[in-house]
Amino acid sequence: MAQRPVAPAPAPVRAYQPDEHATPDQYAPGDFILTHNGGFQARLIRFGQSLRFWGADRKYTRWSHTAIIVSADGEIIEALGNGVVLNRLEKYRPTEYHLVKIDDIVAAPADRAQVAAFARWCLDQPYDWLTIVSIILSLLTGCKFNFGFDGQCICSGL
Repeated sequence: MAQRPVAPAPAPVRAYQPDEHATPDQYAPGDFILTHNGGFQARLIRFGQSLRFWGADRKYTRWSHTAIIVSADGEIIEALGNGVVLNRLEKYRPTEYHLVKIDDIVAAPADRAQVAAFARWCLDQPYDWLTIVSIILSLLTGCKFNFGFDGQCICSGL
């Protein structure tokens, strides 16, 4: 009898409340954070997600933003309304965020380096508002047709 492949365990996730902060021994390049805020765009994203995510998946509608950790000292790259920028993880100290650790079973060190290199390559690209429109249409209608511009990013595209 053939054995089914065993899926890797879910990535460890640690919550940080306002004024708590991850230290460099708790993350590595290639890990990422999930966060949220009360801004208009964030509320719009959460509303759209709530149209499609039900049951056990509903808990994921809390998050409206992500950033990739690209250095051992806490540099992050994120796509914001003004484009893809380099910031520091400390920026999120006043905000709740969850750190998602990608372990070596899921991503080898070379994979992590490639994630960080891709995020750095995306620096200074404009924010892809057209992709946001595409996502809104998809969430409202269930349409599977997506569109956007090459050379532009949203946070989840990093």
